[in-house]
Amino acid sequence: VALAAGVGLRTTAAREVPCSVGIAIRGQSRSVATGVPIAHDLVLTVRHAIEVHRGAPRRHAPDALEVVFERDGRRLRLPVSGYAFVSDRVDLAVLRVAPTNGLRLPGPPARLATASAAQGTELEARHRPDGGAERRDRVRVVLPFMATTQEVLALLGDASHAATRRAIHRSYRPHGPALAHFSTRFGGQPVLGVATFGSEGSSGAPVFDGEGRLAGILFAGDAPVGDAPAGWHGHDALVPAEAIYAALSASPVAMR
Repeated sequence: VALAAGVGLRTTAAREVPCSVGIAIRGQSRSVATGVPIAHDLVLTVRHAIEVHRGAPRRHAPDALEVVFERDGRRLRLPVSGYAFVSDRVDLAVLRVAPTNGLRLPGPPARLATASAAQGTELEARHRPDGGAERRDRVRVVLPFMATTQEVLALLGDASHAATRRAIHRSYRPHGPALAHFSTRFGGQPVLGVATFGSEGSSGAPVFDGEGRLAGILFAGDAPVGDAPAGWHGHDALVPAEAIYAALSASPVAMR
């Protein structure tokens, strides 16, 4: 399945913002992660929701998973018929759902932003904290995927945070005329940082720009830290749009 080409992820057009969906283990009432439809039968989410969850088997079988969403006040479920781990480098997975009795994923499907969001940009996260109903939060970019050296040095500013600043600076590598952030904490995975307040169940949440395009997928986060600079409380990490597109278009992937 050539995912990026097949589902038309790349666009500059403004669209209605898609809703999120929950990823649940069959038979359980609460979802364990969030995802977003990218086609009529495909959902983009995080790999770690499938691989490990609270001591579960190393990898869930497709038929152990369901996609959950609400429509007209009712909670609906679609079975997962297969999934693909998109890349060894990024925390992403694509689920294929099986339409049941005419029931399909809620639309419209997500479309990717064409560039990473810049420092200070306001975005909207649609997530399902603690496995519940969808919540929509405004978030702010605090660590851009692409930055100049000067921007990196200015991110934390205050000299009292010099050690943290140095650690962040080491995470940046040359990428054209700027620097790309490949997090040393997350095994060199490309990262876009945002200030928000996700919690368990928020992993896989789509984050949209002001045009309703997918700017990133939430995959990790930190609890508030008392001595962190302003704007770093509730610091979460996204797979940025460029990395999503590169992962989905690099090569065909096989559904399990």
